[in-house]
Amino acid sequence: MANAAAKRVAAQNESAIRRLNIGMAVVNLNWLLLRYLLNRRFPLSQIALYVLTLAPTLLIYRHLITSGTPQRGPTGELVSPGEDLAAGGVTEWEWDVLFVTWGCCLGSALLGGWVWWFYLLIPGYALYKGVSFLIPLLRPLLSSFSGARTISPMTGPGQPGWPEDDPARPGPRTRAGGRRAPVARGAGAGAGAGAGAGAGGWGPGDAPEGLEGGVESKRQAKLRKRMERGDPRIKQVERKAA
Repeated sequence: MANAAAKRVAAQNESAIRRLNIGMAVVNLNWLLLRYLLNRRFPLSQIALYVLTLAPTLLIYRHLITSGTPQRGPTGELVSPGEDLAAGGVTEWEWDVLFVTWGCCLGSALLGGWVWWFYLLIPGYALYKGVSFLIPLLRPLLSSFSGARTISPMTGPGQPGWPEDDPARPGPRTRAGGRRAPVARGAGAGAGAGAGAGAGGWGPGDAPEGLEGGVESKRQAKLRKRMERGDPRIKQVERKAA
């Protein structure tokens, strides 16, 4: 099976190399003949474009011939089929560059020099492939940079840009002057209120100011303990409030 696959690749490569040789000869000779027969002149700009595009074409032609020519032994047996010239990737791109160059070459000889603008398809496609390859690699770096800008070293607790769900973010101030953690919603809030009422022995309406529905601070805990002991100062405050 391996020998049969190697023979098949070798036959395809030999056919592709024959077509490559014919294409190179036909395109370049026809460019000279058509420029002479149709225009009777060779502008310097057209000669410069032809030479500039011929150079990469010759490099690609040399690479395809060298890598795709099958190697045979003295008796004609196949030693190496060469690289598959019908494969994708770089080889496929090399064929595309050849076809675009040949089309621009013949088109400029038949229709005029404006056809060379189509040659920009080659660098444009290369730029597109390069950007498509780099964007997935740069996206994590851009995301991390954006996160660093959101929480910068100059941003601290209580400053703009501090995340709302960060445990280190301070809670809102109470009327008693202390701090309390953000109040949980739903069942958590009800459980906190019930625990405070059971510990202090008062109902929801008897809780000290600033404690309703929240977590008591140190000052509020001190007031609750004084109320439990029957501190006259607490009673005096309640009588004044009444």
